Amino acid sequence: MSNPSPKRLPLALFYRRPTAESDPRRTAQENIRRLLTQIETSRKISRFEHLQLMTAILSNQVETAQERRLINKIFEDAQTGQLKIVD
Repeated sequence: MSNPSPKRLPLALFYRRPTAESDPRRTAQENIRRLLTQIETSRKISRFEHLQLMTAILSNQVETAQERRLINKIFEDAQTGQLKIVD
């Protein structure tokens, strides 16, 4: 009496290919874009948002030169008082 060999299940059942929703880098990019839009429209930035943008630049999470320039402009506007800093 021989033991039947166990059935092999396809790896697809155990492994999910990363999607745009599950990719943390892509989600971070979307959050940065959303934050930039919000700051531009409200002309206000919190200290935490300032820290988020600083972290994004220093950790190279900013994809385009245009986004980098916009973040630098936000920092400059906050420094000159053209952008209100709120707590």
